[in-house]
Amino acid sequence: MAYRNKVIQFELFDKPTNLHIYTDPSTFYPFSYVYNWIQGENIRLIRNSSSSDDYDRSLREFRKFLVRRKYSEELIDRFVSLNYYGDRNELLDGAKPHKTRENKDKDLGNNRYISVRNSGSRPLLTSAILVVDNFVSSLNILDTRLVPVVQKGKSIVSVMNQAKKNLSGYNPK
Repeated sequence: MAYRNKVIQFELFDKPTNLHIYTDPSTFYPFSYVYNWIQGENIRLIRNSSSSDDYDRSLREFRKFLVRRKYSEELIDRFVSLNYYGDRNELLDGAKPHKTRENKDKDLGNNRYISVRNSGSRPLLTSAILVVDNFVSSLNILDTRLVPVVQKGKSIVSVMNQAKKNLSGYNPK
């Protein structure tokens, strides 16, 4: 009796009614909300494609939809490049190979965390901390990294949304 190996092939199925209407990148939503999901979608494409050809085809279509919605091609490439088809087995096991690659370059034991209030000056303060960190690390003065940590609080988006909600209920006589 001869036994044959059975293999199930997977590729992404895109519903014909899917309009691919993603968040407009020119909105006031935080950058992370607008772009970070692209990496997750790329991981889904990798996991759901049995061959690299199927993955490449799905990724081309995905990029096309993003560009049509006016997403930056440079930023698309940045988030898609975090994982590639060679990571598939690790991704299927629930591992995060991009984190492993990222952490090889960092010494996690020498971080100094600087608390920053979540206020209107937060972007300026976090940028300043990162500039100082980059400067110090370029001089090789210390092997300590400075990491800004934002405290919990109201974001500008939540304040703007609340103001919008308040204005919509305002009925002058």
